[in-house]
Amino acid sequence: MNDVFIPAHLTRYTDSSFMGLTVQTKKGPLIQEYLLQALNQLDFVESLYRRVYAVRLDLYLPSWALAADCPYLQEVNDRSLIEKFIASLEGRINTDCRNRARAGHRVSPTRVHWIRAYEIGHEQGNPHFHLMLLVNGDTYGALGSFDDTSNNLMGRIQAAWASALALPSATDEVRQMGLVNVSGQYRFNPNDLDAKDRCFEALSYLCKAWTKPFLGKVHPFRCAPHKYP
Repeated sequence: MNDVFIPAHLTRYTDSSFMGLTVQTKKGPLIQEYLLQALNQLDFVESLYRRVYAVRLDLYLPSWALAADCPYLQEVNDRSLIEKFIASLEGRINTDCRNRARAGHRVSPTRVHWIRAYEIGHEQGNPHFHLMLLVNGDTYGALGSFDDTSNNLMGRIQAAWASALALPSATDEVRQMGLVNVSGQYRFNPNDLDAKDRCFEALSYLCKAWTKPFLGKVHPFRCAPHKYP
């Protein structure tokens, strides 16, 4: 892992901290430019809200979608699959906020802020996405039940990925096939540096060089453009 290929325009990073925050290095070197982009996104979101709620998750493709002639794999290569997921999730969250407001509840506005990494599995060569989703912590503070996802954030994430994949049975199929994996949830505010440190440590995993297809069609690391609620 330590001798992984890194393009000349990117900088190998091996320290255990970055700008005072803990990072992961157990999977080999990180990319300094990615760390800087990730921290910039984290700081931007922190400046928007009193509280931030962050979810670290992984998105996978169904095994039958990995055939060379499958349109899903082509959409991955064309970058449209992850864009469909984000657009669908934003739409579902906006609908939920409008419905809560109509019901007379006080609703704090939020955008869906994200950082994503695209990687190719080392053993089986399967493409997948690692993401950190960040929202207003006064809008959402938990995913909800993983078993009953009919009206919670977890269900909206699963439904958005099902929509991007055009799966007919939507969230049930996504859940049964394990296509959405949540690896962590984080809550922090500008005064809670320890919580932000834990979030950034988890986020730094997306910045590792290992299994990044630097020479492929899809950029291996992206952050959402800065948008205000």
